[in-house]
Amino acid sequence: MDKDQLEVTNKDKKKIEKEIIKFSFSSLICFLIDYTVYILVLTISNNIILSNIIARIISSMTNFSINKNIVFKEKSNLKEQIIKYFSLVIIILLLNSTLLKMISYTINPYISKLLTELILFILSYNIQKKYIFKGCDKY
Repeated sequence: MDKDQLEVTNKDKKKIEKEIIKFSFSSLICFLIDYTVYILVLTISNNIILSNIIARIISSMTNFSINKNIVFKEKSNLKEQIIKYFSLVIIILLLNSTLLKMISYTINPYISKLLTELILFILSYNIQKKYIFKGCDKY
């Protein structure tokens, strides 16, 4: 590999790292929204699944907007992206609720929520990058 190819590879690597950092911050912001709503609804309702669903609905709207406009900077086909993203939200919500319910049998529901979010973080990033905001693959 010559010097020019190595520079391009390093440049690409930095773009990918920057994208992952942006995605992580977006996820953190939305997690804070999600977790706050989860705690509030859980405190009121004492229903783990209802709390998880309401929290996910609210946080996913913010997450879609941040990921589309800031993380992946994808401008194409809004309708298609919305359909794909919220399909992913439903799948992740089902996985999340299942894991949350299973884990909460042995660990308190607040820590269970943290664990399930961590488990599904990488899955969500990869699906969004490859299938939802796929036009961002410019490097």
